[in-house]
Amino acid sequence: MTEIQNAAWRIELEIDENRQDPVGVAAKQALNERGFAIKSPIRSVRGFLLPGILKREAVEIAANKLFADPVTEYARILAPGEVFAGGKNMVLVRRQPGVSDPEGQSATRAMQLLDITLPAGSVVESYRGFRVTGAVDPEVLIRTSGRALCNLVIETVESGDSAIMMHPTPAPQRCPRREIPLLGVDLAQLEQISAQMMLALTGEEMLAVQAFYQKEGREPVDVELETLAQTWSEHCKHKTLTGPVELYIDGEHVRSYDNLLKETVFAATQQLSPEWCWSVFKDNAGVIELTPETGIAIKVETHNHPSALDPYGGAGTGIGGVIRDILGTGLGARPIAAIDVFCVGQSDIQRADLPPGTMHPDRILEGVIAGDDPLQV
Repeated sequence: MTEIQNAAWRIELEIDENRQDPVGVAAKQALNERGFAIKSPIRSVRGFLLPGILKREAVEIAANKLFADPVTEYARILAPGEVFAGGKNMVLVRRQPGVSDPEGQSATRAMQLLDITLPAGSVVESYRGFRVTGAVDPEVLIRTSGRALCNLVIETVESGDSAIMMHPTPAPQRCPRREIPLLGVDLAQLEQISAQMMLALTGEEMLAVQAFYQKEGREPVDVELETLAQTWSEHCKHKTLTGPVELYIDGEHVRSYDNLLKETVFAATQQLSPEWCWSVFKDNAGVIELTPETGIAIKVETHNHPSALDPYGGAGTGIGGVIRDILGTGLGARPIAAIDVFCVGQSDIQRADLPPGTMHPDRILEGVIAGDDPLQV
């Protein structure tokens, strides 16, 4: 029954063979740079999965009127369970279950405009594909694509010659109230709770949380701990930027900082206190003087950790946050330009030397640049 419910039509769109394919060119370059030498051109694919219960006529209408650009693309429609003949030389990149799919969400809403009714609870899913036009080793292609063409934290890569099922739709569940026994445990147990719940809080931080609830005289519930962990995370609290740092230059200890931000950028700004700094460290963004009547709001935002996990999404939400904070400064500033600076690790670091689960700096750099492209930064 589950296979019937998750069966899917595949609509795959490719650029006409006589047209250039910049995405395919970039994919070939990415694979070659990561040790998989490919001489044949690569063609990129935009794919959509529709519920298998739909009639072919409805799928063809969606393919031709909604998804395909009739000037530059052609559509390939595969029925549920059908396999593409050239799929062995092709990889498909899909979001993992539960990961937000903006293209799929937009397509789901757009289906209503075509008077195509989806079954209750069903959605349209999007994916990407890359087809090598010449001979290639499928196993090596899949293995290398996992490093070069997708982010395995949020995506999966699979061969194009297998039938694809839609992700199962989870049934709504009620979450019971769950208390976490915190008051009477020792440091080792606190650290274990942090690890098991993936709170990413240190033992010292867990002791502080424990002390708070001991004063309250009750155990915390899981939602409270999750909220504290999120608020106290590196991304939200900037524990590294505002924490103690030891500065070494050429192996020699130069000085110590109790709070790196306050003792450098903040301290220098306060000490200089130029008249043209109208508002600093007060509002959502800093404001400096352009003319006696006009100020410029400037904001920077650190998205190191989100971008390390998902470079594209991390950079996209980062620049979005910068624009949001400009709009929220004073009575509302008007965004007129965006600048961004990307700092990543050394480009010549060997992949074998990377910490487990991390991306190579060149992959992160590619992703964050692409993540800012939609905003034309």
